[in-house]
Amino acid sequence: MLHNFPITLISKKEIAENTVEVTFDVAAPDFTFTPGQYVSVEIAALAELPVPLRCHDFSIASSPANPSQISLAFRVSGSAFKTALLEMPIGATVTISGPKGVFNLPTIPDTPLVFVAGGIGITPFLSMIRFAAESASPQVIKLLYLNTKESTTAYRDELRALAKQNPNFTLEEFFGVPTRETFATPASVFKDTPWYIVGAPAMVERVQDILRGFAILDEQVRTEEFSGYGTH
Repeated sequence: MLHNFPITLISKKEIAENTVEVTFDVAAPDFTFTPGQYVSVEIAALAELPVPLRCHDFSIASSPANPSQISLAFRVSGSAFKTALLEMPIGATVTISGPKGVFNLPTIPDTPLVFVAGGIGITPFLSMIRFAAESASPQVIKLLYLNTKESTTAYRDELRALAKQNPNFTLEEFFGVPTRETFATPASVFKDTPWYIVGAPAMVERVQDILRGFAILDEQVRTEEFSGYGTH
């Protein structure tokens, strides 16, 4: 059963070119989530707009180790929703419903995982990677992080630091359009491994097609598409 929770904006910061992270205080003690889940955010000031324009789904980027605060990140656009969120003063409140989604880590961390993140698709993975480090999980995680250029790479410094901190986590960064060559080595090393892919629909489809060429079965792949990417 989903619940609604009021949350209070406590910080806003730019984390990459055209990319902002907002952090909220969650006063409700019964709010919990698992790494990889998302929430729906509704802004009361946009109440006159249709539901799809006054609400937005965001993967939670922060770790569930501290559910009293959640961080959400997004690419900046000219949409009414994101404009309202960016202009919102510290101390303002919005409403979230959730948590939602089953894009989670396996219960038993005995199989290595490969994460493929396209751009802001890094957010659910960041929650998982942060939590894995904080809980000293033995889960082996390989992150392939795809971006158009270095300046748009969100959380880059933190991910590099986490790779040094957690011996079970490795990071590879790629810029430009992913090609067969991008995945040649990881696909040979992690041939029988679960693959998680998150990003814009075209990127997710492209990566899946490439992986099929390396005999990575569709049953091994879990995906989450960030539709609407920079427009909503």
